[in-house]
Amino acid sequence: MTSYLVWDHPCWAAFDDDDFCKALSGGTSELASKLLVTAVLAFALVCMRSPLDILHGNTDIPSQRLYVYFDPEVAHHFSTAHEEAKRLWQESIDAKDDSIATAAAGVIVYMLYAGDGGECLSMFQPRL
Repeated sequence: MTSYLVWDHPCWAAFDDDDFCKALSGGTSELASKLLVTAVLAFALVCMRSPLDILHGNTDIPSQRLYVYFDPEVAHHFSTAHEEAKRLWQESIDAKDDSIATAAAGVIVYMLYAGDGGECLSMFQPRL
């Protein structure tokens, strides 16, 4: 979670990070829904940088080693979170959930799919 909030959230800002952290620590689901938390975790895992790069201040894109590509455990956790985010996203579409947390999660789910080269646009269309 910290990985996303420190490195990626300043660029994308799909939601207010202070409100999100307060909701997350307070156990409320209005701003920290399962879908949003899972999408953030999946995004954080796919973009997680090597602690050595962070420690040494290597922030140039070429020097960043993304764990998901060479650490099987991180890849497994990413895959699990990614699949769960897809499932929860489809549930939110089926339920016609138009909450702020779902809208924010939609941005992150889209980035996951766009970055993955998956069928990102089809994820945003309801099943008939």
